Amino acid sequence: MFISKVRGGAFAAISLAVILTLSACGGGGSNATATPNATQAPRSSPTAAATSAPQPTATPAPTPTPQPRRGGVLVMRLAQGWQIRDTYDARGGFAQVLTSSMTNTLVTTNPYNFKSSEEIIGDLARTWEVSADGLTYTFKLNPGVAWHDGTPFTAKDVVYSFNRGINPPAPQVTFNRNRLANVAKIEAPDDATVVITGKVPSASFLRGLSMNFMQIMPSHIPDMGVWNTKVTGTGPFKLKTDRPTEVVEVERNAAYWKKDGAGQALPYLDGLTYFIISDATNAYAAFRTGRIRANPGTYDSDWAPQHIPEIQADFPGINQQKYTSSRWDVLINSNNPSFQDLRVRQAVSLALSRQDFDKEGAGVRRGE
Repeated sequence: MFISKVRGGAFAAISLAVILTLSACGGGGSNATATPNATQAPRSSPTAAATSAPQPTATPAPTPTPQPRRGGVLVMRLAQGWQIRDTYDARGGFAQVLTSSMTNTLVTTNPYNFKSSEEIIGDLARTWEVSADGLTYTFKLNPGVAWHDGTPFTAKDVVYSFNRGINPPAPQVTFNRNRLANVAKIEAPDDATVVITGKVPSASFLRGLSMNFMQIMPSHIPDMGVWNTKVTGTGPFKLKTDRPTEVVEVERNAAYWKKDGAGQALPYLDGLTYFIISDATNAYAAFRTGRIRANPGTYDSDWAPQHIPEIQADFPGINQQKYTSSRWDVLINSNNPSFQDLRVRQAVSLALSRQDFDKEGAGVRRGE
């Protein structure tokens, strides 16, 4: 409709221009004055309907940015509360499910990238550069970061933490030793800079540092017996209630240094509550009755397989994330005096048949 109006108006304007041109060009080839004929009144032509100018398109009102809803406590289940929570100790490694809410890593994976779990972003590190030969990583740390007890966080804490992974005190065994096996040297030239030099270029180095097991620990609390009861970190929550066989509560860290994309304070929640429920059937009942709202699964706290289809059927739209890989680990209890002898641990390793493990499963063996 709009196009036809424009075309009609244009055609009328062109016709009028042609008529005016022809009238101006009319006239005589003879000098004799002709007797004028009676002039007839021109017929009135119907006036073309005026074409209304298109109305300007209204600018749509901007969609208001959703504001975060603050407050509330998320109630979850854990299968155990862990009395050893040091993630540089194999006995407390899986406590990272609990302690990650109270600590930070140097770098982390982007939690907002739902297409890839491999995008590495800074956590305590603000920026980093890699040398041309791929050996040296220079990290610049975020300013204004403090531990829960108010002590300023510095590069010294990063050096201290990673050295605990490289050279754990005997007889302690740590998962993190392999993640740091390529480190030749780690230095803190100043409070805001960490320089890590590798032995060879490594494509997986940053990914290893992003694991929750690689939590940065406070160098001013070297006694892990003390730290396990306080969990002093730099993270968004602080330890509030600690009954490892019943319930663990953490509360919002009002002095947390990180902001959201709009510059607003984090975290949004007032706290997290973890009920310690070791039995999967009891955990399922707690979920159905609303006592818990989430089940952050670890290797020993996943739902029982028979409960998964029931949950999917009874709770439409439930957010369920599946762990898509499977592995078996042999974890040696370093509290046992026999296993404190390296030769005994090596003998156990030699006695395990990796080939037989491969035959029992459909996966591909990695590592030793």
